[in-house]
Amino acid sequence: MSVGRVLPKARLREDLDLDSVRILELVLLLDDLGATVEDSEVASLTSVEDVYRIYAERVSAADRVSDGASAYDVPTLVGRHTLQRPLLPGDDAFVEALMVSTQRRTSLRSFGASSVTRAVLLEHVVIALKSAARIGVISVHDADLREGTAFLELAFEPRVRGQGWPLEAVVLFIDHVFRTWQLRKLYAEVIGDVSDKIGSGVGRFFVEEGRFVAHEHVDGKLCDLRVLSFFREHWDAVAPRLLARIRPGH
Repeated sequence: MSVGRVLPKARLREDLDLDSVRILELVLLLDDLGATVEDSEVASLTSVEDVYRIYAERVSAADRVSDGASAYDVPTLVGRHTLQRPLLPGDDAFVEALMVSTQRRTSLRSFGASSVTRAVLLEHVVIALKSAARIGVISVHDADLREGTAFLELAFEPRVRGQGWPLEAVVLFIDHVFRTWQLRKLYAEVIGDVSDKIGSGVGRFFVEEGRFVAHEHVDGKLCDLRVLSFFREHWDAVAPRLLARIRPGH
């Protein structure tokens, strides 16, 4: 197939005769152009259309960061390792797959998450700056603006949970929510023991308001469900120092 006749549906291996070495060279070229492809994603590059999609998505994300501004009504939040922005229609498949893979195992989810309907106040997709790959979703919903309460929910891909990126994104998100709306308290829940995950934040960034003992089966064993609360006054006291460390340029 000549270059002049390459179509979006053209298959890289079958139609263009790209072997493993050529595929690697293509991935390296995308890296040079600012569209980093993760090792786990290489196998999914099957057509010219796939290559262009990754290029357009990731270079576009990098451009938004370099511009220092967002094209959306809600500001883009940028940390040292993550970017987060409002969800777009093209994010639907990613969000659906993430929710299925993390169902009942999310680090934090809303108290009463079994509710079918939610009134979403704000929902962000989180992107890794280095690769421009989507890695998680954070939302706040069912706000009671009279009482000043709302519910926090998040889900992240397992591969990034030990890297500190979710914590960076959550801190930026919560701070933005408290600065944007007159909320005094955010509820969330966590399954299992928090001591090895976010235990050092108890009493500083959040409080444990309640616990349902042996509440849910996870991986064949019963786990407690803990109700956590983020209070604005606690947040205002401890968050600035943390924010200074995770925002770019500090």
